Amino acid sequence: ADLVHFLESGPPPVYVGFGSMSDRDPERVTQITLQALKKTGQRAVLESGWGGIRTFPSSDDVFFINKNVTHDWLFPRVSAALHHGGAGTTSAAIRAGIPNIIAPFTLDQYAWADIISKKGLGVRAASNVNKLNEKKLRFAIEKVMQDVSIRQRAAALGQKVRAEDGVGVSVQLIEQHAREFYQ
Repeated sequence: ADLVHFLESGPPPVYVGFGSMSDRDPERVTQITLQALKKTGQRAVLESGWGGIRTFPSSDDVFFINKNVTHDWLFPRVSAALHHGGAGTTSAAIRAGIPNIIAPFTLDQYAWADIISKKGLGVRAASNVNKLNEKKLRFAIEKVMQDVSIRQRAAALGQKVRAEDGVGVSVQLIEQHAREFYQ
């Protein structure tokens, strides 16, 4: 109820969460994030995850959550998603039609950050989370909030993804392959 009230009490906030990624210095990432949000005038929902963000008392502009809120429910209610670039979070933001801001930690997250940037669906905030600073993050937030083409591309792709039956098509392809393989 508190989260719903926060979401409804002003413009759509930016989602910030690093999922299961753990940072050696979560206070640094949290302070960089809070400073960048303040300087850009953006409200935010910060999810603590497994150590990427520290939780502090919520305010009028920042709402901290330390339990999982499904991205499918939350992302259509926010303006952008700042995250680690995991496949699940990236795809949830794409489906919701919102820009991605990615600060990768490891592995495939670098590839997702590159794809999102190259396709104009968001930006890479830093080469990796260890290189993230307030200036880079502020620039990334401002870019996705002010660049109409990024917002339009993200919204259009989200609409296209929501219109298709990905699970149904996948099941059909698997069944077709299984029939061909076992005949």
